[in-house]
Amino acid sequence: MTREIFLLRHGQTVWNRAGIIQGRKDSPLTLKGARQAEAMGVRLAEQLAGRGEYTVFASPLGRTRQSAAIVCDVIGYPDDQITFDDRLMETSFGRWENRSHSDVETNDSETSSQRNADRWNIRAPGGENYSDVGDRVLSFVGDLPTEGTIVVVAHGGMGRIWRGMHMGVAKTEIHTLPEPQDGFFRLTEGVCEYIES
Repeated sequence: MTREIFLLRHGQTVWNRAGIIQGRKDSPLTLKGARQAEAMGVRLAEQLAGRGEYTVFASPLGRTRQSAAIVCDVIGYPDDQITFDDRLMETSFGRWENRSHSDVETNDSETSSQRNADRWNIRAPGGENYSDVGDRVLSFVGDLPTEGTIVVVAHGGMGRIWRGMHMGVAKTEIHTLPEPQDGFFRLTEGVCEYIES
């Protein structure tokens, strides 16, 4: 048996809806976000049927805890058995967190432009770059069993970097990968399949 990973992003949050940068800060799920998590759980249950045992990991941030609890309720997995791992947290945006994207682009335009041109190497002030997050992903994946089914509830940016590295996407192109909240991804050896919920 080979390893398969189901990689989910949390549902929509209040700050997602408002266009505010979250990073390591947090805001709760909207009603739409809770419904998205529930829908992902329903679709995930279909995928997990007949696969036997599996494990669930999640980022410890509030929005992922909320989403993971909803997903686990739907799939029948005890939420007290979720393993929370700091390496799954979203990219840190440092001093840009709790600011709107437009505010950052207007009032910190030079650094914002530099980062947009080279996200792999340029960090938000006090934050992380894609390389930093990639190192966390590699560390996490390296600790996973090489066989079996694993469910991960994480974040848009962090998941984008993970998928990009998994598929061998050029570092300059990873930022173009989508960050959906109405579906999730199944990662197997070198393959990334999108599953709509």
